[in-house]
Amino acid sequence: IGKANNIKSRITQHFSTDQGSTKYQRLMKECHSLTYELFPNETLSLIYEDHLIRQHWPPLNKAQKKQSLKFGLYSYENGRGEVKWVVQKAIGSGALRRFGSYVTGQQWLADYLQLARKNDWTQREALDQLVTSNHQRLILALPYENTGALFIERGSITGIYTHDDYLTNEEWARANFIPVSPSPTINSIGMKLLEQHPDHVFLL
Repeated sequence: IGKANNIKSRITQHFSTDQGSTKYQRLMKECHSLTYELFPNETLSLIYEDHLIRQHWPPLNKAQKKQSLKFGLYSYENGRGEVKWVVQKAIGSGALRRFGSYVTGQQWLADYLQLARKNDWTQREALDQLVTSNHQRLILALPYENTGALFIERGSITGIYTHDDYLTNEEWARANFIPVSPSPTINSIGMKLLEQHPDHVFLL
């Protein structure tokens, strides 16, 4: 499973007899048919490629298969009633946010606390803001020349849409957006776009 700007060129590359590696030899031997889907931009292509690799678990795709949201962000009160934060191995479904690595989680937390200081939030207000955002479901219109939109809930992309005729309605989005499973790759794309383009967000 892969993506390409030029499908013909990519197929020629993969099935060329000049490719001597075991991976390409195995690909030529075991592949019996090809299918493809067209997407209007790189963002949607990246998200859907990542989703399909983790859905079908192809033997020759290695990088994305190793990804999982193993770490979580949690909060607690200490003995003085102060809100504290910790990133650790995820347990159950109670994490405020999920991450692919400890370092990614720590960086996200540092950025979020910097945002809290910028807005003069207390630690409890920062926690309340995060809890509120976790319950929000939204559509993010892809910016500028890009066509399509993302459906985001609990801070994760769970759906994509490839046209601009969507409705900003949760029931419609669930029925018409292409569902995708969250992953570190997909989540990082969504979080970056949300930070860069808050004016493209529609709360549901």
